[in-house]
Amino acid sequence: MGSQKEFQSLTLLWLLSLQEMMAFKSLEVLSHRCNHNTVYFDVFNMSIIENRISCEMKTKIKIPAGITFHISLERGLSLNGTYNTFFKYDIDFCRLISTSRNNLFRRWILSLAKHGQIPNRCPWPVGQYYVRDWLLSNDLIPQFVVSGHYKSKVMSYLGSFGSESFELLYNCEVISKLI
Repeated sequence: MGSQKEFQSLTLLWLLSLQEMMAFKSLEVLSHRCNHNTVYFDVFNMSIIENRISCEMKTKIKIPAGITFHISLERGLSLNGTYNTFFKYDIDFCRLISTSRNNLFRRWILSLAKHGQIPNRCPWPVGQYYVRDWLLSNDLIPQFVVSGHYKSKVMSYLGSFGSESFELLYNCEVISKLI
């Protein structure tokens, strides 16, 4: 009888700690900035109001296949302190949108697509693309991302990074606080 109560107590403690680990994370966007390649884009605007991201872009010319997204996440202890990179990844956008494999990056793309019109094939046809009022929901934040200040960087490019074939499409940086 005593071991059953101990088991129930341990189970309850485990469930409470699990609930705390999976508690809803709140993201507060503090600032952002973007730049873009005017050869490819007539318009590239990004705004963040009440932590909801909106972006509008209008392509001038067809953007060829071979688009790579470089994503990095840096964490700092304070807003103005030093940031350390703890996650960075290069993603072949064309391969990502053509696969049915369910991973975090695919879930991000599908979530963005629900809030607007984003390129869904390669090459990107000339046109207008947008995302309106996208909020990074809790299920899109990996569990290893803990509370703190973050600098998120997304760079989209063609060619090979650091080579003569490299062409920047756009580069955005978002400073935020995860609570």
